[in-house]
Amino acid sequence: MINKILSRPVTLLMCVAAVVVVGIISLSELPIELMPSGSEGEISIIYEVRGGVPPNDIENFVVRPVEDAVGDIDNLKDILSISKEGRAIIVLEFVADTDMDAAAVNVRERLAQVRDELPSEVERPIIAKYQQDDVPIFVLGVTSPTKTAEEIREVVDDVMEERIARLEGVANVDVFGGRERKIIIEVIPSQMSAFNLSMSDVINALNRANVSTLAGEARERESEYQIKATGRFKDIEDISGMGVSTTEAGSIVRLKDIAEIKDSYLEPDSLSRLDMKSNVTIYIQKETLARTVDVAELVLNEKEVLRGILPEDIIISTIKNDAEYIQSALNAMQLSLVLGAVLAAAVLMVFLKNYVLTFIIFLSIPVSVLLALSILYFNNVTLNVMTMGGLALGVGMLLDNSIVVIENIYRTYSKERSLTSAVCEGVSEVFLPIMAGTLTTVIVFLPIIFISAELRRMQGDMALAIMYSLLASLFASLTLVPFLYKNFKVTPTRRESSRFGMYEVFRYLIEKVLKHKHLIVAGMVVLFVVSIFVFNTIDMNLFETEEENEFTIHVELPTGAKLDSSDEVVGMVENILSGVPEVESISTRIEKWSSKVFVTLEDYRQRDRSKEEIKEYLRPQFEEIPYFIYFQEAHEMAEQEVFVELYGYEYDTLRELVNEVGNRMGAIDGLTDTKIRMREGRPEKLVIPDRRKTAIAGLRIADVAENLHARLRGLVATRYHEAAQEIEVIVRQYKPSISNFNQLFRTRLMNPSRAYIQLNQIAEFKETKGPSEIWRKNRQRMVQASSSRSGISLEGAVREINRNLAGLEFPEGYFYEIGGDYEFMMESRRELFMALLLTIVLVYLVLGSVFESYTQPFIIMVAVPMSFIGVVAALKITGSNVSVGVIMGVILLAGIVVNNSIILVDRINSLRKQLTLREAVITGASQRLRPILMTTITTVLGLLPLALMGGEGSGMWRPLSVSVVGGLITSTFLVLFGIPCIFLFAANIRSDLRKAGDSVKRFIKESIS
Repeated sequence: MINKILSRPVTLLMCVAAVVVVGIISLSELPIELMPSGSEGEISIIYEVRGGVPPNDIENFVVRPVEDAVGDIDNLKDILSISKEGRAIIVLEFVADTDMDAAAVNVRERLAQVRDELPSEVERPIIAKYQQDDVPIFVLGVTSPTKTAEEIREVVDDVMEERIARLEGVANVDVFGGRERKIIIEVIPSQMSAFNLSMSDVINALNRANVSTLAGEARERESEYQIKATGRFKDIEDISGMGVSTTEAGSIVRLKDIAEIKDSYLEPDSLSRLDMKSNVTIYIQKETLARTVDVAELVLNEKEVLRGILPEDIIISTIKNDAEYIQSALNAMQLSLVLGAVLAAAVLMVFLKNYVLTFIIFLSIPVSVLLALSILYFNNVTLNVMTMGGLALGVGMLLDNSIVVIENIYRTYSKERSLTSAVCEGVSEVFLPIMAGTLTTVIVFLPIIFISAELRRMQGDMALAIMYSLLASLFASLTLVPFLYKNFKVTPTRRESSRFGMYEVFRYLIEKVLKHKHLIVAGMVVLFVVSIFVFNTIDMNLFETEEENEFTIHVELPTGAKLDSSDEVVGMVENILSGVPEVESISTRIEKWSSKVFVTLEDYRQRDRSKEEIKEYLRPQFEEIPYFIYFQEAHEMAEQEVFVELYGYEYDTLRELVNEVGNRMGAIDGLTDTKIRMREGRPEKLVIPDRRKTAIAGLRIADVAENLHARLRGLVATRYHEAAQEIEVIVRQYKPSISNFNQLFRTRLMNPSRAYIQLNQIAEFKETKGPSEIWRKNRQRMVQASSSRSGISLEGAVREINRNLAGLEFPEGYFYEIGGDYEFMMESRRELFMALLLTIVLVYLVLGSVFESYTQPFIIMVAVPMSFIGVVAALKITGSNVSVGVIMGVILLAGIVVNNSIILVDRINSLRKQLTLREAVITGASQRLRPILMTTITTVLGLLPLALMGGEGSGMWRPLSVSVVGGLITSTFLVLFGIPCIFLFAANIRSDLRKAGDSVKRFIKESIS
């Protein structure tokens, strides 16, 4: 085969050129994302309910029927529902690899079946492929030096919001800041009574007066005309002068006679600021499966378009762009890949002392990476931190096969054979070991098929990247490398290693070691047993923490607090943040009792303090503010919270339990920002109509509720059109006339007979406090307590929580579960350890078939437990926890570390035909010293930038690289000295067993004879 390749140089170069071209195109076309794309997603069902229906009724009459309808949909993992005043949110989470388009169709069909069971006040559902509480991926701030916040809000509402919402992949757009322009009509009760009018009369009159209807067609001669009856309001005066009714004397009662009409703004229900200055902020959420970078690019393009069509005094600035976070993480990965390749090349130069050989081997990196990228592109894999991490992890390993091939050709050529003959023989000699080495590394990823779809989605792209890059490197080492060696006509020189005495020193050491082989083997066993014990003492995290430049501060006030109160407290927080030199920008979203402050720090490479140090500096200052203030990470991957979910029914009981749980969590060292995710209900005044009295008065319960709703909150009577704007016309009661409860209780309602009935004549009033939100998970009421972890692992935190809650008594029907990432982490650990065991079995099967031996694979696989010693040492030295990345590193090591053993054992087997066993072991180890050291050092240095680099996304790849580096270092050292000992040890055992067998046979024969 090698002869054929060497005889077709043009064909080979054309193939390599094609690989390079296609690889470059694939790199430019690969979609970019932070994490691997997959089919795991969420569907949110949002119901708006007219009439201000309380949460209890939302739960009973909306949420429960919907839960029953969708609860048995295929692949449904969890149902989370939130019942609020006038709104129901049901979030359906599906398992990974679910066809979300089909799931959405299924959901729509189920909702159609239950539609008639829901109250008539329920609007048509909004079905969206996102969760309403998802963190926005893009935030725009809109300011102006000349316009007020209200004027900016008009521009945003009229021009910007709809254009952004139409962008592909955008799921939801929320606008905060400024007040919405409305035509507000406040009717005066005394004036309505004077003219015997009701709220319904005013609303109906407005609706009937502001119409434009196509009446039909009429013909005149040969033309046909459309007849349109139009009476649209032209201006505010037109609305004010509208007739509502007539008096008995025949005079017209105009709207301005009974109401105040204002072209104004609704009272604000939120405020927005950027760097302590009022602005309008646009929060953009993406669909679950949409790609962040693609959506962000569309938003940025639309932002540039808007700059060209909006007034010059409208300034649009980017407050947050998650695509920058993703790009920063990928840039770090690319830098690690390049640095690893440069370091590997430097190592080659030190060992080979030959620029041409270094170039030949190094050339396998770009060719292999580009070939791998081409295969990834045609497999619809995104370019994310996991695929980039896989390529960066593979950089050092990409050189292994080429190094072994070059080293063997170099050694063979030194026997004074012809160049072509030396190349063919050199490649043929190592064909089997490098094929076996590559196959054992690739096969370690086969068990990923058997793990859960969610974990497979997370780790699968990295596995594919490593597999494809290694297979590509095998192709390069067996074709491109021998071809270049032959055509560059590299001539052998005196071996540099002899100049430094490397072989002589190693040969001397190995001879000494073999004299104490029993002690060496026993020491290796002891080290492995100790490492297992130490490993079991290390706690586990799902991901390691990473340094980010963003975080969010939540400011919580008691339910029912006024917007002014929240504004004052948030202002205190802003003042404290303004004194922190590392803070780059502050974006604030203020709501009545729950506000958020989005903080952006300077780049982590430019500041002296870490994000955690800054938060620790802020905590004591925030504690002086007498309200609940806590921190939250900006990105889900950096989230360090632990959740306790409590289930039951009665909210009073749940409140007592969750408060006690929160107190016990707050007492645990390492847990901070303990919070109760159960909002106390707002104070309520219940208006309870007496059914008998209401019926006698000629009214229905719905009439009472709708009338109160219209008076207090207002109803949209019609819409006023002005230029390209459509402005809602709101009718409500004159505010000063209902300034206290006594005035409310004396509200006069009109029955169908047009007689007035006072509210307190047909209803009683009760003061209470109901829940402002009702959370349900998998059809059970649920509340949460959570804490942020600081200096404690997730497993350690859960262990302490369970210990602290062990003595807490739960009433019958009430219980708690650990929520968040804990369940997934423990499931991942179980599955990955099973995958590791299966990997070891598969590696053994491959080695057994390659070496046609039952025992030699055991000798080769001694490298696997030896690598585990290094993994544990690396974790202890760096102070790291066990994580999914660490376990994946151990699995990867099972395939990597046997490569050195394979080429060593294969060489010893070859030499046994010519030398004694002991001499074959010593000579084989000496001859494979340089390629083993070269492959190990290049792989370690290729991974070193990943192990040392911090920043965005580093928590996902650093644990894996640290574990692989530690495992490679110890396994290499122990392979070089341990495998020869074990080889001789095993040979001696086989010899002793053979002698014992022969003795037994002779004894039997002698006994018989």
